[in-house]
Amino acid sequence: MAYVIYDFSKEKDADLDALAESIITKLTDNEHFPDPEPALATVRRHLEAYRGALVEAAGGDRLKGELKRACKKQLAGSLRSLALYVERESRSDRAAILSAGMELRKSAERIDRMPLPHRFRVKYGEPGSGTAVVSAGRFEPALMYRFDYRLAGSGEWTTVISSYSRITIDGLQSYRHYEFRAAYIGRGIDPEPRFGETITTIIL
Repeated sequence: MAYVIYDFSKEKDADLDALAESIITKLTDNEHFPDPEPALATVRRHLEAYRGALVEAAGGDRLKGELKRACKKQLAGSLRSLALYVERESRSDRAAILSAGMELRKSAERIDRMPLPHRFRVKYGEPGSGTAVVSAGRFEPALMYRFDYRLAGSGEWTTVISSYSRITIDGLQSYRHYEFRAAYIGRGIDPEPRFGETITTIIL
């Protein structure tokens, strides 16, 4: 099995710009990948927005710096989705993957069982907002991150699946205790999620 590198969040600013341009160019009219997901036009818009934000942030303004980081996150997310699409559609054809401008993982070892999440954290948002920020330590082989939550002591869990290791959950009841848990979703043969500790906290 050939696996694609799909984490673009750690790329340097200029490197991400060049890499995104290369991927868009190589996927355009690529016979191996006729229907990219997301559409290349969407990725192009995200790239142009990122480029504009880079120029604006060059002066050191904090607000514009935050905008640049938001645009970078958006672009990296689009490229991640493209990488997952390429990996799925390539059927392990290494030449096809490389033709899309993607890089192959150096180690494609099979993972029979996903590990327990590490650095699992829950923080409540602003008082009265009914929000919680939930995060787990990044794990490179994980395709997705699963976060569950429920009112403490209640029955069914509500599940959120995300491609990011940190999410914000809203619509919670303020001044109530909630339980949270997390699991990695990957290519392991064991379909059962492995949850680590359950964190109970009050939502302000």
